[in-house]
Amino acid sequence: MVLLAFDDTVERIEDHAIKIEYKERGRLRTYTPDLFVTFKAARHRLALLIEVKMADELRRTGRTYATRFRAARAYCRSHGMQFRVITERSLPRPMVRNLRFLLPYRREEPQPALDADFLTAASQGPKSLKWYMETLTAKGYGASEVVFAAWRLSARQQLRLDLHSLLSMDTTMEAAPWTVTI
Repeated sequence: MVLLAFDDTVERIEDHAIKIEYKERGRLRTYTPDLFVTFKAARHRLALLIEVKMADELRRTGRTYATRFRAARAYCRSHGMQFRVITERSLPRPMVRNLRFLLPYRREEPQPALDADFLTAASQGPKSLKWYMETLTAKGYGASEVVFAAWRLSARQQLRLDLHSLLSMDTTMEAAPWTVTI
């Protein structure tokens, strides 16, 4: 889940890590939620079990999940955890789209000189990507280098930008850390 990749309070994410036993119509069943998320101790957040479903699937077959979800909520209460069902409709669309776009840039290598110049310029307050491109190309950097650096620094959470609007050359950004909290 892309939101978790940008949540700096997350310590670990495990797929299908917890099996929950429950009874349904007298029969013992097992339910395994999709994700088990633990958070850094200093953040004082409860561990989280997450089930990811398509909203249409839940609408059509929600009753089949009701007993499983009740069992998961009871399990979480007894173990000091939270349970959430997440659908594509419960996620902010522009933000998810933007984070998916930024995610691959997290793995890109830093460019120390360009990064330092970019962050110095960005410490002056929010400016558009277009402004950074004009300012930094005047220093001898290529336009594509500047745009690439903007996305890389944003993905590494060093440039704060509005994730609720689609990213463009008009996107404003500034030197400031940020996080997404699920």
